[in-house]
Amino acid sequence: MGYSFDTELTINCSDRAYDDFYDLVDVIIAKLKKIEKDTEDDNEFNTSKLENVAMILVEALNANEFIQNSNFIKYVEHIHSRMEKLVETVKNAKDEDWEDAENKAKHISAYRKIIKNLKKMINRHED
Repeated sequence: MGYSFDTELTINCSDRAYDDFYDLVDVIIAKLKKIEKDTEDDNEFNTSKLENVAMILVEALNANEFIQNSNFIKYVEHIHSRMEKLVETVKNAKDEDWEDAENKAKHISAYRKIIKNLKKMINRHED
C-alpha cells in the first residue's frame, strides 16, 4: 500500500484500517456495478453507463491502494473487456450512427485511451 500523505503510516499498519478499506472497496465495486447495469436509458447526448464507469476507474480510482485489491482489479478487467468489445462494435457501426466518420474515429480513439489506462491498472496489480 502507498503512504498516507507525508506520514509513514499505511493502511497495512492497522488491521482495522486494512479491513475497513477493503470493505470500502467492495462498496465502491457494488456501486459501479449498479451504475453499469442501471436499466435507465443512457442520455442520448451524453456518455453511456459503461463509459462513465470506465472514466471513473481511470480518473478517480487509479490509486495504488485500489490497484492492490484483487476484487477491484477483477472488476477493472471486466470493464476493460467490455470497452474492447465496445470499440469493435463502434468500428463495425455505420458512420452516420455516430454523426460522421470523424466523430466515430474520435470516440474510438478516446475509448482506446481508456482501455490503455485500464490495462496499466491491471499491469500494476500484476507487478
